[in-house]
Amino acid sequence: MKSQILLVEDEPTVRQGTEQFLRQRGFTVLTAPSGEEALEKFAGADVIILDIMLPGMSGIEVLHQIRQTSDVPVLM
Repeated sequence: MKSQILLVEDEPTVRQGTEQFLRQRGFTVLTAPSGEEALEKFAGADVIILDIMLPGMSGIEVLHQIRQTSDVPVLM
């Protein structure tokens, strides 16, 4: 089974390039351009790649909310 990665990045070129890189290496990738969307999608992710500087809710705030219910690994 492929590992599922949630990529949270607001910059489209960075998000698309990183997504392509990960998919080429066999990962299943979900993307979210905002912290709010990340909170809707993180269930089921094996790992989260989380940008710190996001519009609206920061990556730190997103991490705090994720940690209330999950211990999924998060790379920031």
